Amino acid sequence: VLSISAISVEYHSGTITSDQTWYAVDNPHIITGNIAIADGATVSIEPGSYVEFSGLYTFTVYGSLIANGTDVEHITITSGQTSPASGDWQYIHFYYADGVNLLDYCDISYGGYSYANVYVTGASDVTIGNCTIGNSATNGIAADGGANPNVWYCSIFSNALYGVYTYDAGTN
Repeated sequence: VLSISAISVEYHSGTITSDQTWYAVDNPHIITGNIAIADGATVSIEPGSYVEFSGLYTFTVYGSLIANGTDVEHITITSGQTSPASGDWQYIHFYYADGVNLLDYCDISYGGYSYANVYVTGASDVTIGNCTIGNSATNGIAADGGANPNVWYCSIFSNALYGVYTYDAGTN
């Protein structure tokens, strides 16, 4: 008996203007171009989801990103290359994001072509907790422009420059 199951793939690029949920059942979620969450929109990523960048793309958050994994089901955000390397994708950029933003139990790797794997600018309300952030071509986390992200219980490793880099910013 031969059993074949359908493989679901979700492709994402462009500007998201209304609320979305990215489900683990739709893995992988492939970023095929620069992507932005507009002011007032929220993207929620379900525990167990796998997000991969297919090139040097940026994920910019003006609205809200809730990537809320669990201690059992992390969310993976990484390179989509067969042999991943530092700098395969740009960064997740919270740019004066207008909503509450959360990266919890996320494994973020092989980005940081410029700035960092996670880059926070301005008065963004960003909490980064219980995450592993590594293998960036630059910094694990970078914050500037008065940013004050809350970073706790994270393992930040194997980044080319700094684990956490701040300029005109603070971290809690």
